[in-house]
Amino acid sequence: MPLISGPITWGEALVAVRVGVSRNRKKLLEKLGMPVPDAISISAQLDTGSFATGFQPSVFRALGIEPFRRLKIRTPSTKPGAPHDCDQFDVSVTFFSGMDPISIPSVHAIASDDFDDPDDEEGDGVEAILGRDILNLCTLAYYGPAQTFDLALP
Repeated sequence: MPLISGPITWGEALVAVRVGVSRNRKKLLEKLGMPVPDAISISAQLDTGSFATGFQPSVFRALGIEPFRRLKIRTPSTKPGAPHDCDQFDVSVTFFSGMDPISIPSVHAIASDDFDDPDDEEGDGVEAILGRDILNLCTLAYYGPAQTFDLALP
């Protein structure tokens, strides 16, 4: 299994990923002779508390994709009986272990406005969360006392 290791800083375990259109959408665009949007590089936080991976809505707009459904989700700040409506998109997510890309061809990610603008120098640099939909495919070792993590990819 390819491995990504990194520091835990300010309680955050961050990895760099590239988000692109799903494999099925890429095949369809190529079949129709249409351009395939370039994947977008993002800094993402590993989040075992989230059932889903989430990206800024601007990522989906840049990829030219529309949601395929709306979900009702709850968060720690959701009021009882008032779940939040959330758009869900089909994307691909690529990790890099050394120079080797490891792609997950279809991830049903949600849109979330709760991330920093990548150009904001005062933000924490988190532009996305990688939830259990992706982490369930991996092995994660979180070494709290050493403030490091290892992520073994499929």
